[in-house]
Amino acid sequence: MAVPPGSKDVFAFYDGYRNFALPNVTEWTGSSWRPRTFFTPNSTILSSVAARPGDVWAFGIPYPSTADPALRYNGKTWAAAPSPGFSAFYSAATGPDNIWALGEQIVHPANGYSVARWNGKKWTAVPFPSAPKAAHQVISDFQGLAVGSKNDVWTTSYSEPAASTFWMLHWNGRKWSALKVPYAIGSMDYLAPYVIGADGRGGVWLDAIARNGTEYLFHGTVSPGTGAGHWQRFALTGGEGRGPDQRLGHCPGARHHDGLRVRLGQRGQARRGRHPRIHQLTRSANRKATVVSRTSRMLAASVAATAIACASAVAATAANAAQAAGTARAAVPAPHWRIVAAFQKRSSIDGLAASGPNSAWAVQNCTKPCTSGNGVLMRHWNGKTWQTEPQPANAKHTGNAEPLLAMAPGSPDVWAVYNIYDHKTRASVAEWTGKAWAHPTVFPVGTNFQGLTATGSTLWAFGSRQEFGNTPYVVRFTGKSWAQAPSPGPAFGPWTAVARSASDIWAQALPSGGGIGLQFSHWTGTRWVKQAVPPAPKGSPGAYGGLRGDLAVSGQDNVWGFGYFEFKSGSTDYWLVHWNGKAWSNVKVPFALSPTYIAGPLGPDGHGGAWLAAIPPKTNREYLYHVTAAGHWTRVPIPTLQGATGTVIYGFAAIPGTSSVYAYGRADSAAGLQGVILKYAA
Repeated sequence: MAVPPGSKDVFAFYDGYRNFALPNVTEWTGSSWRPRTFFTPNSTILSSVAARPGDVWAFGIPYPSTADPALRYNGKTWAAAPSPGFSAFYSAATGPDNIWALGEQIVHPANGYSVARWNGKKWTAVPFPSAPKAAHQVISDFQGLAVGSKNDVWTTSYSEPAASTFWMLHWNGRKWSALKVPYAIGSMDYLAPYVIGADGRGGVWLDAIARNGTEYLFHGTVSPGTGAGHWQRFALTGGEGRGPDQRLGHCPGARHHDGLRVRLGQRGQARRGRHPRIHQLTRSANRKATVVSRTSRMLAASVAATAIACASAVAATAANAAQAAGTARAAVPAPHWRIVAAFQKRSSIDGLAASGPNSAWAVQNCTKPCTSGNGVLMRHWNGKTWQTEPQPANAKHTGNAEPLLAMAPGSPDVWAVYNIYDHKTRASVAEWTGKAWAHPTVFPVGTNFQGLTATGSTLWAFGSRQEFGNTPYVVRFTGKSWAQAPSPGPAFGPWTAVARSASDIWAQALPSGGGIGLQFSHWTGTRWVKQAVPPAPKGSPGAYGGLRGDLAVSGQDNVWGFGYFEFKSGSTDYWLVHWNGKAWSNVKVPFALSPTYIAGPLGPDGHGGAWLAAIPPKTNREYLYHVTAAGHWTRVPIPTLQGATGTVIYGFAAIPGTSSVYAYGRADSAAGLQGVILKYAA
C-alpha cells in the first residue's frame, strides 16, 4: 500500500502470483476504489512507496524474467522505471529525490543483500555493511526500512546466536553503524524487531516482542558526537505491553508459515504473510519468524510445532466429554483429543514424524532455559518418554534452523534434512540408524528441500536446485545411494508429498502456469500420474497449496488437499479437494472461518477423513474441524494446559500401525508459550 504525502489517494497492490482474479493495482480516489492498471499475468509486487502525489513506485521480483522489475506512476499512467538492480523487499522515501530500496538479488542470491538510493535521476548502490563481530547470525528478514532523510536511514540487521540481542543498522550519509539494542528481544513468533518508521529527528521507532512474550515500542537515537545509540522502551497503552497475539502493525494474532503461501529454505518453517485484502497476517500454525523470511519474502510474493510427561492435568474438553458420555459404560471409550506431552515454557513443537506407536521424533524450538545451544532440541519417543537426542553433525552449520523429519512405517530410523544457509543455501541429509546419526550427505550449493516422505528404505526429497528456483528437483535414497528421481511435473515452488507405500505416493503443488488451481500427482511405483482434479469452485479467487500441512493421505483410499477460498463479509469460505478412491471433488467446509487467519494445517484421521485446524470469525482461538470420508463435518475444541488461553496446532502426523494421530504445536498463556503434543485415540 502506498499513500502519497498530502494526497487523499491510496494505492493498494495485489499480487497476480496469488491467483487472485483482481487488478494488480487499485486506487482510492477519496470516494471509491478503481483499477489503475493490469500488469503482466504473473506480476508480483514486493514493496511500494509514494514519493509525492503523482510519483509512486512499485518493486517486484524477476519471474518469469531475470530482470528485477520497477514500475512508476506519474499521476496518469504506470510505466517501467529504472530498477535498483535487485528485488526490493522494502522501500521508503522522503521525497522524489530520496528513495531507498533494500532487498536481494533473487537471480544471483550469492551476491547477498543490497541497498540503493534514487537521487531523482539514477539509482546508486550503497555498500552493505558486514555483521558486528559479536553477531554470528544474520537476520534474513530485515523487517522494515525507515528513512528520515538522505543521511538518516534505519533497518534491522543482526543478532547473537541466542537471538536475544539485536543490532540496528543506521546510515548517517557516509557510513553504516551497527547499534546494539540493549534489551532482550525475541519470542517464539517474532524474533526480529519490526521497523515502524523514522521519527523525523534522526531517530527510529521499533515494535518488538520481549522474551516474556510482551510487546513494547522501542525508540532509538544516535549521538551526533559519538555515534552511540540510545534506546528507550515504552509499554503500549492499556497495560504493561500487549500479549503476542496483538502485535502492533499486524492483525491480532498474526502468525507465522513464512507471504500467502511461503516456500522456505528450511530456516524455520513456512510462513504465510500478506492477505489479499491488504491485511498482514500469517498462518495459524505459527513457526519461528527468524531467518526464514529471506526466502519467504520472495516466495511469499509468489502466491503467500517434549523430557517430561504432561506437566499439567488436562481435562477432556466439553465436546469430548459430551462425546464420551454416551459411551461411559462401554468397554472402549470414544476416541478424543488429549495432550500427551508438555514441555518447557517458552518452547513449541515445530515438527513431528512417527513410525509406529512406540517410535516418533519431534523438533522442539526453545529459548532459555533450553539446554540446546542453538535453540533446537530433538525429542525421541521410545514408547515411554520423549527423551532428548543429539542433533546430527550437519546441524552445526545451520544456526537455529530446524530440520524436516521423515520416518518410514515400522522403521527405527529417522531422516533429518537441513537447509544450510551461510549466504549460500545447500541441503544436507542425515539418517538416525537406531543408535547414532550417520554421516550426513551434503548436496550442491543452491539445492534446498521443502518436502520429505519415507517408505521402507526409500526416502524422497522434494525441492529445487536453486535457492529461489521454481523448477522442481526430486531426489531419492534407495537404501544404498542417492539419485535424481522422476518429478511429479512442473510446479510453482516445491511439491509436498505423503507416501502410503513405495508404490502409492501422493503429491500436491501449485500449478506453474499461473491461474487459479491445484495439481495432484500419484506415484504408482514406476511413474507419476497427473490427476484430473476439478477446477476451482465458482466464486473462489485463489488457492493455497504445496506446503507441508496441505496434503493428508487417510486410510486406504482417501486423499485430502488444501484448498480454495472465497472472501465474504466478515468471514472466509474454504474448500478441500478430496479423492475417495474413485473420483476427485471439491468439498466445502460448512463453517464460516476467520477472514484474518488463514486456515490450516490439514491432517489425516486414520479412517479416511481429515482434520483441519482453523479459527472461527471474531475470535483468535483455534478449533479442530473434522470431516469423515463420507463428508460429515463436526467442530471440537482443542484441549489446552491449565492456565493457558488456547492451543495452536502446527501440524499432524499419522501413527502407522494404528488409527491414531498426533497433533503438535504450542499452548499459549500469559506466561508465554509451551510446546505440546496431542493424540487422538480412545
